[in-house]
Amino acid sequence: MSTFNEKKATQAAGRMLAFSGRRMNGMKLNKLLYLADREAILRWGDPVTTDCFVFMKHGPVLSQIHTLMAEGHDPRLAASVWSAAISRPQDGEVALQGTTEFSQLSGAESDLLGDVFQEHGSRTPWELADLTRRLPEWRDPKGSAIPFGVRELLAACGGPRTLPAQAEDEPGISLVFCW
Repeated sequence: MSTFNEKKATQAAGRMLAFSGRRMNGMKLNKLLYLADREAILRWGDPVTTDCFVFMKHGPVLSQIHTLMAEGHDPRLAASVWSAAISRPQDGEVALQGTTEFSQLSGAESDLLGDVFQEHGSRTPWELADLTRRLPEWRDPKGSAIPFGVRELLAACGGPRTLPAQAEDEPGISLVFCW
């Protein structure tokens, strides 16, 4: 099972922020990144951000990115890659700080992020919340947070188009926290 790659996730968030003029509502950013990861898994079997999925009140989100936006500017995490590139939320918005490289993203991943932004970037955060709650994988966590994995996503979307290598190595295991 691979681990969360904060640098790659930060670069994916930075790419989305660059598309939007360097500033965006935090929930909207998380939803757009979720939609990109979802599509990447359906196309290639792997997410762009390397993050984990969680059902929350306003639809599925990326767990580590949600935490970084909520708590990423904790003094104990001051040296994090995220904190250096993405501002602390102000009035619900985060912003790209300084210059950001995108070396961790493949050309196909960058193109996918652009496609997702082009298709959904004009939506409000609440429209994206409604959209993600209408996706076939959505399960109401009833006020809680419920992790879910690649197998659940693929099953809800009509079965595997591709499956990450880890899933093939672990038959019967639900890939919940990370890939």
